[in-house]
Amino acid sequence: MRWLAIAALLCIIAKSAFAECYPESAAAAENATRDAKTWQALYAIHQRFGICDDGAVAKAFSVRVGELLTAQWSSVPDLAKMARRHPKFRTFVLRHIDSSLTAAQVQTIIHSTEGSCAVRQRSLCDAIAARARKAAAH
Repeated sequence: MRWLAIAALLCIIAKSAFAECYPESAAAAENATRDAKTWQALYAIHQRFGICDDGAVAKAFSVRVGELLTAQWSSVPDLAKMARRHPKFRTFVLRHIDSSLTAAQVQTIIHSTEGSCAVRQRSLCDAIAARARKAAAH
């Protein structure tokens, strides 16, 4: 029985190690990301197309993260809840606060983290601000 569990685990690891993003999946990921209007929608796309997080898809993810943080700062409580439940999504969002963002977006994000962040979201806001400052330096 123990060997069966080990074999199953090895199959899962092997499958994920050899997963790849096909061109059709990359195109679908980019299209879906452009249409994502909420953190919940972006999370669903991340779950479905996370394997495609490279090149043009990664750029699309970064653009959407930047847009959500600047145009919908009021939705950060939703992001904070999701980030607590799904730490990999938190890492994903933070990773996409990068040099793809415009200087104006970076400044808006930093300003928002300093003035419009609830105590309960302070840890996330601090991490967002740190990533935005790093993006500004590049």
